[in-house]
Formats: sequence, structure tokens, C-alpha cells
Amino acid sequence: LIVCGKFGSEHSVAAISATNSLINLIVQLFLGLSIGSCVCMARAYGSKDADKGYRIVHTSILLSLVLGVFLSLIGVFLSYPLLKMMKTPNDVIHLSRSYLVIYFLGLPFSMLYNFGSSLLRATGDTKSAAEKINDFFAKPEMKATGWILLSVVVIAVVGYVVFRFAKKHIR
Repeated sequence: LIVCGKFGSEHSVAAISATNSLINLIVQLFLGLSIGSCVCMARAYGSKDADKGYRIVHTSILLSLVLGVFLSLIGVFLSYPLLKMMKTPNDVIHLSRSYLVIYFLGLPFSMLYNFGSSLLRATGDTKSAAEKINDFFAKPEMKATGWILLSVVVIAVVGYVVFRFAKKHIR
């Protein structure tokens, strides 16, 4: 939003801002769930129980993907009614809906990233590449849908890499 605010149009900023409350609610839900995985992994890692750690990683992958797909489908179909309930202005509601649909389609990847990075934090690995990749590819002339597409692609790639690394690192 900050970068879009500096380089994007007023409508793009308004469209993204209209979705903030809903997206923050979803992100906080993910973080709460991923903290549970983090606690379980930290206990398994601390007790050097590789089998338990292996099961936690695979359960977290399954949980993140199943919940991500479920919430993605619900979000795609309910994005317009949710925006209407939130009293989104008519001049930006369609751009906000486009932004939300793209966000919801990327939800499984975002969940994968959140759970994977949480598992890595439980083992002491706290570095994140998502911000560096996002900064590298961001272009000032992008509109609201361009920013969310970039975020989804970055989170998808980083989510995949994080889980591949987590599976090797924790085993």
C-alpha cells in the first residue's frame, strides 16, 4: 500500500485500502494457526524428535493447503458481498473486488509461506527472502492488481522454497 500510494493512482490506493480490514483479519487468523505449528515444532526440535518433527511438517503442509484452498474458494465467491457489507465506495468496488479475488486465489500459497516460515523460525532460522524478492521486482507504474499479483507470485515461490527447505532441514 505504501509503494502503491507513492506511485499508483488514487483509485488503486482506495481499492487496496478498502480491503485492508478483511485482509488483516485473514492474515491474523493465519498467523495464529501458524504459531500453533511453531510451538509444536519448537518442542519437537528441542527434544530432538526427528520423527515428530517430520509429522509436524507434513501435517502443517496439509493443513495450510486445505485451509488455504477452502478459504480461497469462499473468498472468491464472497468477495463482492463482503465489500458491499463493508460499504466500499461504488467508484472503487470493482477494483477492490479484483484485488480481493487475486488475493484469495493466492491464499493457499500465502498459508504455505506462513506455516513454512513459522516452522523454520521454530528451528532458529529467522531470515525471510520474500521482502527482498518483492523489492527487486516492484515497478512504480503498477496498478492495484499488479501489486497483488506480484505479492501472490512472490509468496508462492517463497512458500514453495520454504517448505522444501523445511522438509530437508528438519528431517
